[in-house]
Amino acid sequence: MGDRPMQLNYSRAFGGKDLKMYGLSVHPDVKTIQLKKSHRVVVLASDGLWDVVSQERACRVALEEHAQGRHAAEALVNLGLSQLQAVGSVDNVTVVCVFFN
Repeated sequence: MGDRPMQLNYSRAFGGKDLKMYGLSVHPDVKTIQLKKSHRVVVLASDGLWDVVSQERACRVALEEHAQGRHAAEALVNLGLSQLQAVGSVDNVTVVCVFFN
């Protein structure tokens, strides 16, 4: 807002024509991996989380919250929002945690 253009926000969702020349696409990057017994959680999150929380910390928090019977995704959203606030950002945070037995 203000001096930060908001054009990219809508463009990522709709594939804005004026940014396609820079490689912007509505088609997601997809990667397939073979799950192993050591895989315990997948954290799917928006850049609002990943901009301020490392992958390792996110997984650690998710596993700890889950082990305590609490909502891991909610804890990560709250962590991300508090970290964003600390750096003065107003980004949003969306998180989904998938746990494996």
